Amino acid sequence: VAAASYTAMLGDSRNQSIIISGESGAGKTEATKRILAYFANLQKSSSAGDHRGGDRMSIEEQVLRSNPILEAFGNAKTIRNDNSSRFGKFIDIEFDNSGKLQSARISNYLLEKSRIVTQQPNERGYHAFYQLCAGASKTDLGASLGLQDARQHAYASVCTQISGVDDVSSFE
Repeated sequence: VAAASYTAMLGDSRNQSIIISGESGAGKTEATKRILAYFANLQKSSSAGDHRGGDRMSIEEQVLRSNPILEAFGNAKTIRNDNSSRFGKFIDIEFDNSGKLQSARISNYLLEKSRIVTQQPNERGYHAFYQLCAGASKTDLGASLGLQDARQHAYASVCTQISGVDDVSSFE
């Protein structure tokens, strides 16, 4: 889909849209990540000889690195999906006439605010709370914030673990 859209954009000089929709747990988040990775890899291969000045991060790198942050603050464990997006995302990526990535904007909407203070059995609030409790509690930051294990916090104590997920490394 990403390749066809990119090829049509260059060949027809027309804007393209990719709409990702589906039921909960259908793989929308993963599909989005793969499409963004495809566009980022296209840029890396096309700019192999392009040397950017200084330590400035490329647009494609910024887009890819923003995803874990968005997931931390907008995704949660539900009964159907351990990494369920609880918000909508609109991603606008602009390319120049030669196909070089020029800019990207990510707009969030419809965040499930009730999840901050209410979770059902076997569900968690947003990943960021658990990552902060697990990672920062082992540092001076955790001590200065008075952080404890997630089980000690009423809003995070319903379900504190996800099988196969390391909240400490996600925090780092």
